Amino acid sequence: METVTWWAESSKRDVRYALCNDARTLLWFANQRAIEYHPALVTVERPDRITHLVLDLDPPEGDGFSHAVAVAHLVRAALDELGLVGAVKTSGAKGIHIFVPVDDAAPPEDSAAAVRAIAARAAALDPSIATTAFVKDEREGKVFVDPTRVGGATVVAAYSPRVRPGAPVSFPLSWTSSTTSRRPTSPCTARRKRSTGAIRGPSTCPDRRASRPI
Repeated sequence: METVTWWAESSKRDVRYALCNDARTLLWFANQRAIEYHPALVTVERPDRITHLVLDLDPPEGDGFSHAVAVAHLVRAALDELGLVGAVKTSGAKGIHIFVPVDDAAPPEDSAAAVRAIAARAAALDPSIATTAFVKDEREGKVFVDPTRVGGATVVAAYSPRVRPGAPVSFPLSWTSSTTSRRPTSPCTARRKRSTGAIRGPSTCPDRRASRPI
């Protein structure tokens, strides 16, 4: 099994990570009782460059998924203004993730500034339902447009199950299918959705899994 050793800032030590590049390695993870999969946003070859800008749309407690869908379209409008294209998927919990592929020319601080600017613009398009307030008590029941998934952050992988009641699955959608206000609650629902609403093609979300550590 291919591995890579990286410094883990949280534990202040080198950690040896496995690279999940094939089905046999994925099976090994499953045999270790691994349920959720959270790849990094960088590759082994370029750990100093993120591959995607990510906006995490976090709705308020309760049945707020329809509000997250509405805010996802605000993010899409903000991206359209910049000539950018984003891919959308459910988080497998209560929210939505939007991925914007980028090249490896921008340093981390520029990428972080860009995703903050996109989040701020999306929230400004309709501040009645979207906010960039990091403190939960300051969100006033609005959807939090979270721009902090940058640098060494990870994001749950598409088609990864979540350790939650009903075993929901994070899965990609087309922008058309994301207009639904219903949130899937089980892997079976996810499979049905995947057959009709998955995003296809490298123009929206290029495949860079080969050298990304789990």
